[in-house]
Amino acid sequence: MKRLELTDHKYERLTVLGPAGGKWLCKCDCGEICVCSTGSLRSGNTKSCGCLKRDRIKETVKRRETNPISIGDEFGELTVIGESDVRTHQSVHWLCKCSCGKTKAIRAGQLKSGDAKSCGHLEKANLIGETFGRLTVIKKTKKVKQGQHVKWLCQCICGNLTTVVTDALKSGHIVSCGCYRKEVVGLNKKDEGHIAYEMNPEYAARECWIYIVEVGNSVDKIGIAFDMGHRSFNGEYTKVWWLRAMTRANCWAVEQVALLQTRDFIPSSPYKARGKSTGHTEQRTGWILDDVRENMETLCDECEEIGWQDFYANYVSCETL
Repeated sequence: MKRLELTDHKYERLTVLGPAGGKWLCKCDCGEICVCSTGSLRSGNTKSCGCLKRDRIKETVKRRETNPISIGDEFGELTVIGESDVRTHQSVHWLCKCSCGKTKAIRAGQLKSGDAKSCGHLEKANLIGETFGRLTVIKKTKKVKQGQHVKWLCQCICGNLTTVVTDALKSGHIVSCGCYRKEVVGLNKKDEGHIAYEMNPEYAARECWIYIVEVGNSVDKIGIAFDMGHRSFNGEYTKVWWLRAMTRANCWAVEQVALLQTRDFIPSSPYKARGKSTGHTEQRTGWILDDVRENMETLCDECEEIGWQDFYANYVSCETL
């Protein structure tokens, strides 16, 4: 069988210089030389010497820095004193000095969202009397920690008592003793989300990402997440086509409308990763990606202009739920 001739062919950033044994010698646009197999070039799995992935990571980090942090900025008890070499999930960290004198490297997103206000000593602050959703904190439990998290005894408006860790209270992940979930269990998921964001404005206002990604080199997916880097780090997403930062409620409203508008592109065979769910209802295939991205930008602009409640009401009627 005659061998394929790929010399001088261009594959994304790679230009084929000639054969190299059973593979091909390629020159990347950045100037680096690398050796690639025929299959990886023609399938599109290899598009550069590795610089394309690095550039995408830098671009993602840069997009997250929509509100840049500078030395001297203060966040609660923390004062930024410099940029740190620490990196987790491709995120920028800043070296901060706490009012207690300790220094700590803290992720930029935690500083801007208000999740980090000290080196950790404020975690010992008293939450007694504070209300989170339907829960009012009564006291700290005798069993103080679950891992590294303080637990609190709370009373729900229905009268029941429950214990909840600090993070679950502050993030809004737990807002009742369980009565809220029972009340909405019979509702459509869209209704449940709508009620949740109205009941917890602080949670609804947190910075979030709405995105279009490729899952498992197979199908695309529309979704929302607080931490894109963590999902990418776990290998759930193989490519990021588009993303935008907004409030959690705005992201959710646009996601619901976008999923409704693209339901004709639901794949007949959803992608599954090792038996785990990867958001089957959010998966799409066969669409024109550029058109979808343009529409998503328009939806985001409209949602931010008029507010997520009015935006959601304009597009999603009772008949479509």
